[in-house]
Amino acid sequence: MPTETAYRARWVFPTASEPLADATIIVTDGLLTDVTTHDIPEAEDLGSVAILPGLVNAHVHLEFSGLDRPIEPSLPFTDWIRAVIRSRQSEESREASLAKGIEEVIQTHTTAVGEIATSPLSAHLLDKSNISGVVFQEMIGISKEIAREKIGLVSDMLTTYQPNRADLKIGLSPHAPYSVHPDLLREIIRQSRAHQSPLAMHLAENRAERELIGTCAGEFRSFLEVMNLWPGDVWAEMRTINDYLRMLAEADSALIIHGNDLRSDEIDYLATQPKLSVVYCPRTHAYFQHPPHPLPQLLEAGINVALGTDGRSSNPDLNLWREVLHIRKTFPQIPPPEILKLATTNGTRALELPSDGLTIDQPARWSSVPLASQSSETDPWRLLFG
Repeated sequence: MPTETAYRARWVFPTASEPLADATIIVTDGLLTDVTTHDIPEAEDLGSVAILPGLVNAHVHLEFSGLDRPIEPSLPFTDWIRAVIRSRQSEESREASLAKGIEEVIQTHTTAVGEIATSPLSAHLLDKSNISGVVFQEMIGISKEIAREKIGLVSDMLTTYQPNRADLKIGLSPHAPYSVHPDLLREIIRQSRAHQSPLAMHLAENRAERELIGTCAGEFRSFLEVMNLWPGDVWAEMRTINDYLRMLAEADSALIIHGNDLRSDEIDYLATQPKLSVVYCPRTHAYFQHPPHPLPQLLEAGINVALGTDGRSSNPDLNLWREVLHIRKTFPQIPPPEILKLATTNGTRALELPSDGLTIDQPARWSSVPLASQSSETDPWRLLFG
């Protein structure tokens, strides 16, 4: 016999229709089979909450979840990177941090993640949870010698561990232009096509990154020289952000992580590439005191933009809904329905997940957000965003 469960909420925000007051969703054997305003006596009453499509944290580093506060200093950026390197953990402590992060994701009603993994533990632990998404295995190697070694490992990174669930996939994360040799990036992209696996790369994160690839100078050059990692001019064929975007467009699909410093010509190019999405991490962006994010321009150009929390190394928590509220304050001109899509259906598209959670006859992966119980507000959007 089919197993049917019903949940009633003050408001339900279906994917394909306007919000419904005092509505009920019905889930049958894991599929969403109905959204109705009819009274269902046996429905579990969730009270003054909004039921939403599943929240998607499209960019997170769960390994830092044991931190109580972001790593300092936040500026200059390369000093923060040094502090991050010093904070790297043992395998035992990493496992505890990952488990803590997964629990925080679950407790904050997020249903899917784009996890950047530095060990196989992320995939193992997420596979045991009910969280869907993509585990992007991180790859770093800026010198030609290390890049040559890593090139032989790319395929193994994709195939060594295969999750037991269809809604959890393995991808690759070539870390950033300042940490990945172009030859290694080319092989990662080739394997992405061969295995139909997604990529995620930190790109256009700040102006210092642009200065490095354009002129081989600036903050990142000093950082790499001090770390004894300066590779010489390995960027001779990769002088612009657009050069990287064009390479990533050859992958099966790819996430542009952060995109804080994307310029108009790069946005124009992204608008022609439906396989590329941008992941904006609002509170991490604020932590590093970047200039205003080009979010409005990206949306106006029709680019798919999803949201992430990044990790606790640059964010006080992993609560994706707090990123949504931050955007509402920072960009009040963006319509509320568009903001909700950033955290839900846009993330589903970016990670190529099978369902956004509130589409009929699709797997039900919904989230709930508390609403002010005493409020007399009748506009669901004003009530949702406070």
